[in-house]
Amino acid sequence: MAWSPEKVVRLPCREVWLEAGLQAALESGEAARLEGPRGRRLRRLTAARVLALAFVQHFGAVGRPARVAGPAAADPRVVRVMLGARTAWLAPGWVFRREALRALRRGRFAEGWAALPWRMREALEPRPDDPVLFGLLLALEAPTRPEAARARKAGFPLRVLHWLDGRWQAFPPGAHLALKAEHALTLRLHGRAEGAPARRTVALPAGETQRLVLPWEQLLALGADAWPRGRVGLALPGRPPYVVGPHQWENVRLYGLEIWLLGFLPWRAFWRQARYLRRGARTFPHGVHFEPAYAIPWKALEPLRAV
Repeated sequence: MAWSPEKVVRLPCREVWLEAGLQAALESGEAARLEGPRGRRLRRLTAARVLALAFVQHFGAVGRPARVAGPAAADPRVVRVMLGARTAWLAPGWVFRREALRALRRGRFAEGWAALPWRMREALEPRPDDPVLFGLLLALEAPTRPEAARARKAGFPLRVLHWLDGRWQAFPPGAHLALKAEHALTLRLHGRAEGAPARRTVALPAGETQRLVLPWEQLLALGADAWPRGRVGLALPGRPPYVVGPHQWENVRLYGLEIWLLGFLPWRAFWRQARYLRRGARTFPHGVHFEPAYAIPWKALEPLRAV
């Protein structure tokens, strides 16, 4: 059954998927395994989780019960999806460049490429007939303070993070942590306790010091739902104070436009046709690949109905 643009499944991007995908990406800690700026890594991982939810929704709607079974060991962006007793592998794509988004919406399909991270080349998990699913999340980002301000003014939510440096991430369990903010702020602490994700929310009145004891082994990031207007300070016994200025935060929220479920290929068939892309190569609609990948043209895919 030949692939054609008309067989691409287009879905609206649900806000609940964006929130759930970001939370799953944050709690997994898997972004540390990827390359590039930390915020971009987290957003790529979020896109993978959002697409997994969309594929599960689609298969359920056509009478094919499906569930997400976790990331591939070789690369956390590739998600294992169970179609009944059958295993499929989701290779996600995220398009955020405005010129690429405009081109896609104008119907520029002939030049499209579907890509799989290079680490999957040596993965032992998939079987030759396992389907590899390809999808795109069309979603804008607004990481900087001016961009986030425009998003907030338009009524969109923020999720602002600051990643602590390595010295502070190693947290002495049971230590007395002091927190202080120049302006009132509800602050989220993200860390790990006994190897599991840990989160705590603290209300910081302006100029007042709050003290708490955390039974954690790592304090990874600070988070908020609004861009902090002033400095935020942390202190631990025996360490110099850690001060975060307003310019040191990043909005990690994605603003979804649409989801495209492109098609699939069996694992063996993909590798027979895949082209190797070096770091720095460009393909549409992905733009520059910041790490190696393997890719095939969209026209080589099979439509989802044939899975």
